[in-house]
Order: sequence, then structure tokens, then C-alpha cells
Amino acid sequence: MTNDSDKIFDWHATLKLNKDNVTFAKEILKMFLTHLAESQVLINQYYIAGDKPEFCAQLHKLYGGCCYCIVPKLAASVKQLEMALKTQDLSKVANLLAVVNQEITMLQDAATANQLIPN
Repeated sequence: MTNDSDKIFDWHATLKLNKDNVTFAKEILKMFLTHLAESQVLINQYYIAGDKPEFCAQLHKLYGGCCYCIVPKLAASVKQLEMALKTQDLSKVANLLAVVNQEITMLQDAATANQLIPN
């Protein structure tokens, strides 16, 4: 049995959140995916630059998008990274950022292969 937080994307939960409006759910997912690459670049740039306020702001923005589009795996990874920053557990930040980047790549790959929305 798969845990919901192990899913790359939960189409049924996204539909439910959007009151079963398939067109709107697809459009919101498309917008999220369109901005995902830019978000990833910004997050990594702010991390490298040591700009913690902007790094945190971009992570929070990404987390919100993950929750709205029901992207559980990426959302969980972003949340862990946010918590490490909040609790000053800086020894984990680099590894957690690598996980976030990996989750973004997996989501993008699934989208490219048209594996997110069931037929």
C-alpha cells in the first residue's frame, strides 16, 4: 500500500480540492509546472548567495503551490527543508535541498511523460 505522501502527484485530491472542475485543475497544474523550473532556479540561487530571507520566501511559495496542486512528495520535502531552516538545523539544509531538487526533477519527468493525469 502506498502512503499518500509518497505520491508524486495526486490527481483525485487535486480534483476534489477544485470541486471536480477538470479544466481548472488541469490549468492550475499546468501553471504550477510552468513556474516550477523558475522556482527551482531561484531557490538554488538564493541558497548559493546565502540570502536566507529570499530562500525561505521562495520555499514557502513553492510549498503553497505544492499544496494547491496536491504534489505530496515534493511538498513533504519542501516542508522538511523549511523546518530545518526554522529550527536552525543547518547541517541538514544542503541534503534536504538536494532532495527537493530531485523531487522537482521527478515531477517534471512525470509531467513530460504525461504520467500525472490519468486518462
